[in-house]
Amino acid sequence: MIILYGINTCSTVKKARNWLTSNQIDYQFHDVRVAGLSMALLESFVARVDDWSCLLNKKSTSWRAMSPELQCSAMTLEGALLLLETYPTLLKRPIIDSGTHLFVGFDLAVYERHLL
Repeated sequence: MIILYGINTCSTVKKARNWLTSNQIDYQFHDVRVAGLSMALLESFVARVDDWSCLLNKKSTSWRAMSPELQCSAMTLEGALLLLETYPTLLKRPIIDSGTHLFVGFDLAVYERHLL
């Protein structure tokens, strides 16, 4: 089962949800604002990406509202994971877990290549 991680109000998450629905792809939606992110889940994401920093959305409202001290704590993997666990809206969105692949961000060409 495909799992889409994001928040309901995110426009890119809405694009991904609409694309999955229009292509009749069943998925489960994990609202990170409501359900949060466990450290085990975050560590599994890190293990499946080339660069762990792609998981952190430094353009988000949540990031911009943080103190410089908190932002600096994200310079290490451990610090970034603690921030993501505490502030799950810092997660780059959407994240789609197909079981075999983990897709970070909305990329129509990648979705078409791997999910259709």
